[in-house]
Amino acid sequence: MISIAHKLNNSYNITHNNNTIILNTQHSFICFLAFLNKKIIDYDDFHILFHSISCLNLQIYKYNCFLIVKIFLNETDYYNNTNDLIHLELSYKSKFIGQLYKVGAITFKNKIIKYNVYEFIDHMFNDDFINTLNFIDFYGIIIDYIKALDTIHNSGFIHSNIKPIQLMVNKSKIGKLIGFDDIIPIEKGKFNYHNTSGSIEFLANERFIYFIDNGFIGNTSISSDLWELYYSILVACNITNNKEELEDIYKNGGVVYFLIDKLSKRFNLLYSDSQFTLLRKMAKIFEIGLNQNPIHRKDTKYHLNILLNIQLLNF
Repeated sequence: MISIAHKLNNSYNITHNNNTIILNTQHSFICFLAFLNKKIIDYDDFHILFHSISCLNLQIYKYNCFLIVKIFLNETDYYNNTNDLIHLELSYKSKFIGQLYKVGAITFKNKIIKYNVYEFIDHMFNDDFINTLNFIDFYGIIIDYIKALDTIHNSGFIHSNIKPIQLMVNKSKIGKLIGFDDIIPIEKGKFNYHNTSGSIEFLANERFIYFIDNGFIGNTSISSDLWELYYSILVACNITNNKEELEDIYKNGGVVYFLIDKLSKRFNLLYSDSQFTLLRKMAKIFEIGLNQNPIHRKDTKYHLNILLNIQLLNF
């Protein structure tokens, strides 16, 4: 993989390390990622390709975007890449989806060069970033991720590959869900869906009933998305990264108390604090979403109704 970063209105320096080209920049930038076999295009050609795409009319996006570039060997591969169009549609519907602004293509040396212009998002939702938040900000970001899922599910799709690196936060502390390469229609995932992607350590158990040579067979649903979202949040918070441990806590009926203990210590919340009520609601929603039985996880509407309605305090 070769990556190139370029600020459109600034000079840049190129350093070469193995197969990676890094252009040193500051502030806003355009990022080019080209997924290549070594013999598809040579090193010198990247200077030409780089300047060709830099001339595209992307000025409107330059302060908050990056560009993904993929090279296709034939038109069939290009036209089969439909998930970007789904992502584009979802971007129009929700600000909690990492935005895909534009999809386009040029030709370069008889090859199709496809480019996508994405929103530049400032932060990964990880342990270090979470340390900068207060509990109210944290609570709001969790709601943002559920709203993103709500949009995806209401549009007839399953994300199907939620993991910690797909959770992002912009500088305004708005949660953004990214990573739509594996999105599938809801109907497709219901019965013995053949998964060929996704990180197994973050998948809900029902998604891998058994393994085959190039993937695994299981049932994928909107409930799977919820489980994977909540588990990914716990991993991002460094609360747990062990599904077996979480299953044991769940079986013993201790998820709510476990999460209240961990998060109250993290955010220095006392039982008398007004925010403690929100923490209790969040812990209960996580318990529902992490249920080992997909049928009992409810849906995004139910989760949002609980988290957004201050009156719903008794579960």
